Amino acid sequence: MRANDHRVNRLARQALIKLGRRPEHTRLYCLQLMHWAIESGATDRDPAEVQHLRESLSMLAEMSATEAMAVLKLSEDAPARPGLQPRHLIDKCPRELAASLLQDLNGKLLTRKAWFTPAPTAVAAVAIADTAA
Repeated sequence: MRANDHRVNRLARQALIKLGRRPEHTRLYCLQLMHWAIESGATDRDPAEVQHLRESLSMLAEMSATEAMAVLKLSEDAPARPGLQPRHLIDKCPRELAASLLQDLNGKLLTRKAWFTPAPTAVAAVAIADTAA
């Protein structure tokens, strides 16, 4: 299954169209919608939190769609599985859908678990700095 065929991404595509945006099929629709919300000021979050979300979205955009979806852990309607359930998003307006996606992403970021693999050069630089101290 292609990542943009996921139900949440189909909902995000519809939201982008309602907003007058042209969804780019080469990028995840949910990331495009979250990016729209941040860039258009459609979120009432703390500026530091918005910056953190913006950086996280940039990292997710650099990943393959499959890797990004694995990080987002968006689930199809399966109540026993963790993740944002599409059935809770069906009747939301674009702004509310974007807010729900951002809230879900922010919740995952607050777990403080590393969801990306650090670059080898960064790990080496940290190791060198630790031994120098």
